[in-house]
Amino acid sequence: MDDKLVLARGSWKYAAMGRMLRIMGAVAPRRVDRIMSNPRGTATPRFPDLLRLLEAAGGIMSPTAQYPAEFLSIPTQNVTIPGPDGVVRGRVYRPHTTPEERLRDTPGSRLPRTVVLAYPLLHSEALPWDDAEIDRIRTGAAGNFFEPQDLTDMAHNYAGRRSVLDDPYAFPPNGDLSGLPPFFIITAEYDSIRASGEHFARALRAAAGTAVLTMQSETAHGILAEPFSSKAAEALQLIRSWIAKPAA
Repeated sequence: MDDKLVLARGSWKYAAMGRMLRIMGAVAPRRVDRIMSNPRGTATPRFPDLLRLLEAAGGIMSPTAQYPAEFLSIPTQNVTIPGPDGVVRGRVYRPHTTPEERLRDTPGSRLPRTVVLAYPLLHSEALPWDDAEIDRIRTGAAGNFFEPQDLTDMAHNYAGRRSVLDDPYAFPPNGDLSGLPPFFIITAEYDSIRASGEHFARALRAAAGTAVLTMQSETAHGILAEPFSSKAAEALQLIRSWIAKPAA
């Protein structure tokens, strides 16, 4: 059997959004630049994950947009990706440094003092939700919501192959969680991904590890992508406070 995971095609609403954004980028590029470079402005409506959708639609932002200097310093690479409807453009954002190994299992490696996870998706399948709670999350998310099947699709897209779904280096809950550094996990109240972070925190504690779990109330997924909002500032302060604590 072929090991490759094949995902279902996206729903019509995502295709419609992609086409709408492609048209928007072509006929009103300055409007798009205003939305992306003026996150604190009230004249333009909030559009969840607009940058992600624009890039998926081939409408990568204009270099003339006015972004904060720290955003412009991130190394990027423009790429082309073959798709079922032809080639699409993409952009890869690269970190300034790369410590990509999982260090506990590498002899002689030094573990980090702590690990911070923000609304993480750590499982290869969507975790179950109570129907009433998932409806409450869906309502509170105001459109910025992932259906359970979306989460499974995201995990499978990341894995690429069935054999990876059980790999603890791809999905940590599959492996031995002992001997890890303390974790600080922040989740959003109106986020269906929250179950993954909550489950992982419990598993870490069961393995005699330290896991501090904080759910940020009245927030949806991706709040740190809105760096000028009060809720993002609140989340960043929680993270700063945790990192600033002296080692136990």
